[in-house]
Amino acid sequence: MKVFAIVVVASLATAQVQFIDEPIRFNDATNDFDYEEPGVFEPLNLPSGASFLLGDISPAFSCADRPYGYYADVDNYCRVFHICNPSLFEDGTVQTYQYSFMCNAGSIFDQNALTCVREFSATPCEYAP
Repeated sequence: MKVFAIVVVASLATAQVQFIDEPIRFNDATNDFDYEEPGVFEPLNLPSGASFLLGDISPAFSCADRPYGYYADVDNYCRVFHICNPSLFEDGTVQTYQYSFMCNAGSIFDQNALTCVREFSATPCEYAP
């Protein structure tokens, strides 16, 4: 039992050291955290670095007038896909939310399988609706 307790304490000490080394600093003047590197905003709200991995990203896709579903982004060669989620509110209005994702390197979104697969086994991108 004593050996286990020592391992846990050593593990906690290591975790604390790693946390201190993070590039985030607390600013007493603003009472908030300062980040050394500002975030990079990508088209379609994709993760930072998406343009580096995918090249130019077309922001043309829209979920307007689409029912709920997963959609391949043909303008981005199916390397990006979207989930369209229309929501009905109490006052009768409908607002459609769009969530965009990118596939791993070497894969594209297959509209038939509704998942990212290797390019050679995917349904050709141009057949996506």
